[in-house]
Amino acid sequence: MNLPLFGAQASGLFADHGLDVELVEPARGAPAPAGRHAPAGGEPASPDFAVTAVQSAVGARVRRPHDRHPRFVAVVHQRSPLAAFVPVDSPLRWPSDLAGARVAASTAPWFDLEYRAALEALGLGPPVVVPARADGRKLSLADGEVEVIGSWDEAIAVLRRRAGVPVRSIPFGPQVYTTGVVAQDHVPGDVVVRMVEALRDAFEQQRSNPELGLDDLCNRFHGVDPAGALEEWAVLDDYVFGTGLPLAMTDHQWEATVAHAARTYGITPVAVAELCREELVGAMSRGIDDL
Repeated sequence: MNLPLFGAQASGLFADHGLDVELVEPARGAPAPAGRHAPAGGEPASPDFAVTAVQSAVGARVRRPHDRHPRFVAVVHQRSPLAAFVPVDSPLRWPSDLAGARVAASTAPWFDLEYRAALEALGLGPPVVVPARADGRKLSLADGEVEVIGSWDEAIAVLRRRAGVPVRSIPFGPQVYTTGVVAQDHVPGDVVVRMVEALRDAFEQQRSNPELGLDDLCNRFHGVDPAGALEEWAVLDDYVFGTGLPLAMTDHQWEATVAHAARTYGITPVAVAELCREELVGAMSRGIDDL
């Protein structure tokens, strides 16, 4: 998901939109959207824009309603990429097969809630969540301890290494927003519009030239496998472009997303206007140049 950002830097696309952009990493342990790494002896500074998870933003609004929160200006995952990874020879083939299947507990409790809620949204029974082993060893598909590992669909290359056996995915995520780009309220509207335009062009550019910025991405995040990154970018394509409106936001989809989050986490629904800049809702379908 970060690859188009590095591609935009490498091609000068951000500069073409009149933007001087520095790509920074989140501080360890910081809540999303995280503060950037602090300079030597300094305090972390909040980024102007950040890529973050929708559920993190919704949760932050509920936990800290009086804080100033950044708001979404674009959505990357137009629908949830939640998927069940199974061995290629597994008898599990369809989302309906996942009810009652043994799935490895996630290190992130919120993910287990998302997994269960996605099955419930399909009218299916819950999975059997297998807790982590006491000795710390990861549960394995290879030895049959679990039948399923849950993750995001585009994590195929990472899951293949973890699983120890050839795997395939069973996508079953609901039709809700999952990740997007937020902007701090202090960022002027014209700058936000230029950034959204630049990001839209960056994703289109990456679709035409997938390897653009790949070396820079791998240099920044050591251990990234270039071939795996390209494979995962190819999977992500459908979640970004599947609706035909990349990075778009609509009232209807935001309302569905908020309702899903409220059911999943047992929280009070958050007003859509609190989560995103209203002037950008529907802007892609109207034509962002009209703003």
